[in-house]
Amino acid sequence: MEVVTHTTLPPFPGILLATAGLGFFIAGVLHPSGHKGQDFKMVIVSMLSDKMWPVAHWCALVSAFILAWSLFLLFDLTKKPAAHAIRLGVISTVFMAMEFSVELAARTEVGRVATDGTSPLLSLIDVMQAAGWPFFALAFILLAVNTRWTPGWVRIVGVIGAGALGIGGLVVQGLHVVALGPVFIVGNALAFWMIWAGIHIALNGSKKFG
Repeated sequence: MEVVTHTTLPPFPGILLATAGLGFFIAGVLHPSGHKGQDFKMVIVSMLSDKMWPVAHWCALVSAFILAWSLFLLFDLTKKPAAHAIRLGVISTVFMAMEFSVELAARTEVGRVATDGTSPLLSLIDVMQAAGWPFFALAFILLAVNTRWTPGWVRIVGVIGAGALGIGGLVVQGLHVVALGPVFIVGNALAFWMIWAGIHIALNGSKKFG
């Protein structure tokens, strides 16, 4: 695994990374969920109707831009293969920011979803999550594995969290397997990795990473 050996990491990107992780954790906690026994249509209707839907997604949207900013600042300071993971992370994070924007807009179509069971925006969300979350997950699995920003057990937690998001996007949103919806909760583990890694970078910004 290649990590930074000759470049110091300034604290500011770490502060941004930790802030993004906290934001994603809050968004996950605030995100509404369906009720047991509901089909996919009713789960979506109940979530879109929940007053916390826009709050959670505004939080996720802002956090995504902060995360992309932190990764952009870390790119030139990180060696291969972590740098490749950061590049993929920036692209997938910006893509997911666009997806969060679509989710915010989808709230206006809750009546259509309740009546027809679908809408153009809902269909777009399905496609964007099924494609976006797996690539986002891959980026952060590679980043967690190929950096020393956290202890080994925290890297494992981050990998599990990222993997859960990838599975959630592909299986739950893409294939509408409602029973696996709780897998998104496991995805909060990635936020834990972001916070730990960000704090580590911020506190050790003047030291070399080897």
